[in-house]
Amino acid sequence: MTALPLEIGAATAGAEATPVRIGATWDVVRITARLGMDTLDRLRAMGAPVGPVLHTPLRSAVEYLVPPGEAVSWPHLRGTRAVSTGVLLYPPPHITAASGGRSTGARRWIVAPADPLTLTDIDALCEAVTTAIAADAIATLAPAGRRTLDPV
Repeated sequence: MTALPLEIGAATAGAEATPVRIGATWDVVRITARLGMDTLDRLRAMGAPVGPVLHTPLRSAVEYLVPPGEAVSWPHLRGTRAVSTGVLLYPPPHITAASGGRSTGARRWIVAPADPLTLTDIDALCEAVTTAIAADAIATLAPAGRRTLDPV
């Protein structure tokens, strides 16, 4: 856990998004919206600490903030992309998915950051994503109305 970085202090005051460098304070794992929300449910069910999570409607994505330097170890998983460089437009904390508000960066918080800052553990995130992908594949392949597979 670290204190919230000084560069995002301005984001707490107004309705404007503040650019924050990715790779310094955090990396980002971007996941398609449906898979990202299923992943969030699975992380919570696992009891894993969940750091800040953003909804990006224009990309139809959910973005998890993870410790800096860890995006390079992210595996190639369907519906995901790890980002270790660039800029994240950080919305003010009152711009949440529940409030329906949008900042100039078109992002809103699903899980707003707290001070001190806790980031999502990348190993727990990977486990939750792979479990969500597997569950989706099983649901897609299972015949309608069947919950178990016949023995071969």
